[in-house]
Amino acid sequence: MAYINGINKDDIQEVKFTGQLKVNSAAEMFRGLPNLTKITGLKNLDTSDTIDMRYMFTDCSNLKELDLSSFVIDPGIDKGYMLNGLTKLNTFKLGKSTHINESYLDTPGTWVSVGNGTEDAPQATQKLNSNDLASQRIDDTYIRPGAAIKAFYLDTDGKSIADETSLNGKIGNSYKLTPKTIPGYVIKEIPANATGFFTDQPQSVKFIYSAVPVSVPSTPAVSTPIKAANVIVHYQDERGNKLAPDTVLQGNVGDGYITSLVEIAGYTLKTRPENATGFYNDQNQDVTYIYTKNATGLSSVTRTVFHNSYVYDENGVRKKGEYFAGETVKTYSTKLIQGKKYYDLGNNDFIKAVNITGVTRKLKHNAYLYTKKAKRLGRKVLKKKYTITTYGGAIKINHKLYYIVGKNRYIKKANF
Repeated sequence: MAYINGINKDDIQEVKFTGQLKVNSAAEMFRGLPNLTKITGLKNLDTSDTIDMRYMFTDCSNLKELDLSSFVIDPGIDKGYMLNGLTKLNTFKLGKSTHINESYLDTPGTWVSVGNGTEDAPQATQKLNSNDLASQRIDDTYIRPGAAIKAFYLDTDGKSIADETSLNGKIGNSYKLTPKTIPGYVIKEIPANATGFFTDQPQSVKFIYSAVPVSVPSTPAVSTPIKAANVIVHYQDERGNKLAPDTVLQGNVGDGYITSLVEIAGYTLKTRPENATGFYNDQNQDVTYIYTKNATGLSSVTRTVFHNSYVYDENGVRKKGEYFAGETVKTYSTKLIQGKKYYDLGNNDFIKAVNITGVTRKLKHNAYLYTKKAKRLGRKVLKKKYTITTYGGAIKINHKLYYIVGKNRYIKKANF
């Protein structure tokens, strides 16, 4: 478990800059803050002389919005993995001087430019994947739009009885659909996916209605609605312990209700109650969502493996399974096994931390970067006393030992 000035990194949810700040190095400034959801005031950071932005936002896996439009980023400075592991990012603002080449932006999906439109209705003259966005950047706001969610209103025979509706939103944002009031029909079935989240896949929500019996007048006399008893929504663990405040829903007798799950850090939904949707009546109704605790009670953090890694049990005994460089894993807490640091993957699976977050080393000699085929990578020279993160043990390439320092990046061991 990591701490910053006594604060548990996993407890940090928001960072706010309120005054001007000159930044010479931003390396690892926000790295590995799994529950960070908001950063405000980035415009107060003067980055015009910043020389290092490596890992600046790496593995901020719950951050949805990032505004770098005021940043001055020289295309030649080190930005290795600056934007790696931002799995939920859906709004990204860039400026004329924001060069994010070689930042390893790897958020999945397609980015579209807002242009002269809005974030809800982008102009979308540019449609790019993360790699192209980083290399072909144009100053604009970009979003990751989710696939459309369509609602259908059907009778019990599957026949449409009202015009369909469509919702649009950013990937990862929540949505909620409610049934229409349709003359001559009453709602019979509210589907489970009437609430949920936008994804990259189209979703269909089907509301089912029953026709009003013929004996019922087509134009009934106006009656006064009868207030129903409450619907009380509970969020509990498997032992009945409360994990979040109850939600109380109110309505009139006969109206339909829809409840929603909530995201609780460190827990995963185990059981969705059968009465998650239903109808108000004259009796109080309890709706209980049951959650199970994650492997360590913490939210998982998605990390990149940089060195081929075996899987071990809690005693350091090797198990079946291996992760290869470039793959991602979900990690929870850390654990010392026989004096070495490991990441907990859950289910009694552990992986050596040195293969993921590496070890910081200082160069004793000037050094070049090489590819995995031992070809020199450009003319850039890393100066003596420069510090850099290496991953795992040294590997042999063409009879010489190298340390892995990034994706397809190696430095000769003799230089350390």
